[in-house]
Amino acid sequence: TAANARSDLSRKRKELTSAQGELQGVEARRRDAVAMGSQGGGVGSASAADISLAARVQRLRNELSEAEVQFEDVKEASRARDFREEQREANAKIVSLKSQQGDLLDELKRANERGAAFSNLAHLQQSLAAKEKDIRQALANNKDAIATLCSDSDEL
Repeated sequence: TAANARSDLSRKRKELTSAQGELQGVEARRRDAVAMGSQGGGVGSASAADISLAARVQRLRNELSEAEVQFEDVKEASRARDFREEQREANAKIVSLKSQQGDLLDELKRANERGAAFSNLAHLQQSLAAKEKDIRQALANNKDAIATLCSDSDEL
């Protein structure tokens, strides 16, 4: 994971810093010895411990470089996973929104059908009112005709 890679990288940096400090101390002591002109065999020459320390520093530098590359790879993989997860979430949201859109379209269709039914109902009510008026007029005409007939029959 990215946390493990970061921890490993941090640990290796600390190890390298410590080993580099040791190596600098050894080199400083060697320079001091050469500057003082100490007597004895191998003044200023590297001991087996010094060579081992230098090799250790180089090995740690290599490991640190590898750890940095691994850390970058892990970070990139983590970003890719995060992107894929975000993409999955976005796709799920799109599917949900499309479903909601379908539901809303169905509801709109039903509302339009109800609106058409109400429009038809209003038209039928107008037609009914017109027919009722015609019927009332016909009844009034019939009453007049009956009254006329009754008055005519009274005259006979």
